[in-house]
Amino acid sequence: MVSFHGPHIYNTSAKYRQLQTEGVSYEVNNAEDIVERFNSLSFKELKDKAQKAKNISQVDMTAVDESVKVIKKAITI
Repeated sequence: MVSFHGPHIYNTSAKYRQLQTEGVSYEVNNAEDIVERFNSLSFKELKDKAQKAKNISQVDMTAVDESVKVIKKAITI
């Protein structure tokens, strides 16, 4: 997953900043931007970036899962 996103990311701006910092997310404004960015990356770069994005997402999901466990435990007490 290499992320291409538009400029309106208000609800998830922190996540997109992190992905941009890691080099796996790019802001695009139109179809030409998408094609230009996609064509500027080699297959190996796309594959490496996709793995990096997947790793970031897995870390986030682990944190969410742990939070859910804590909340469920607190509710059942």
